[in-house]
Amino acid sequence: MKEFEKAEREMREKGIKLDKLDAFIDQKNGPIMWLDALCLFWWRNHRLPSPHVLAAEMFDEWDDPVSIDEAQRVLEAIA
Repeated sequence: MKEFEKAEREMREKGIKLDKLDAFIDQKNGPIMWLDALCLFWWRNHRLPSPHVLAAEMFDEWDDPVSIDEAQRVLEAIA
């Protein structure tokens, strides 16, 4: 999606370290859709979500449930 590419570019320009998401890939269960979820939220809101919102988005949009603590760790890593 071009919107996601634009969102990803904007996040990188803002200094968000999206390459840090690789550390959160679960080798046993496959990749979690972190980048897609963040790009979708950024595209809609032009900011990063809170941990609660990110966890809800992962469940609602991507059917990929994560804990709020895990979402917090992801957001801290990329900030």
